[in-house]
Amino acid sequence: MPRAEHLPRADRLRRAALALVLLSIAVSASAAGAAPNSAMQSTDPDAIREQVREVMARPEFSYEKSWSDRFGEWLAEQLSKLFPDISG
Repeated sequence: MPRAEHLPRADRLRRAALALVLLSIAVSASAAGAAPNSAMQSTDPDAIREQVREVMARPEFSYEKSWSDRFGEWLAEQLSKLFPDISG
């Protein structure tokens, strides 16, 4: 499996979304009375947000944008200036 920094941006975003979904499932199970996961001891929203920040700060989720990502964002920005009614 390739390292996270070598994955396309869309794949990294999918991984981040999956991590958040799994975290929310763990919180839901804990709140529903299931045995809490050792990593999820709190149902306090602030504590959960902090845990998500810690997970997202890991090296596998940090990356520098590739030139193609930067170019794509720049192109989208220019097109949204040309066609403001289309962009959403």
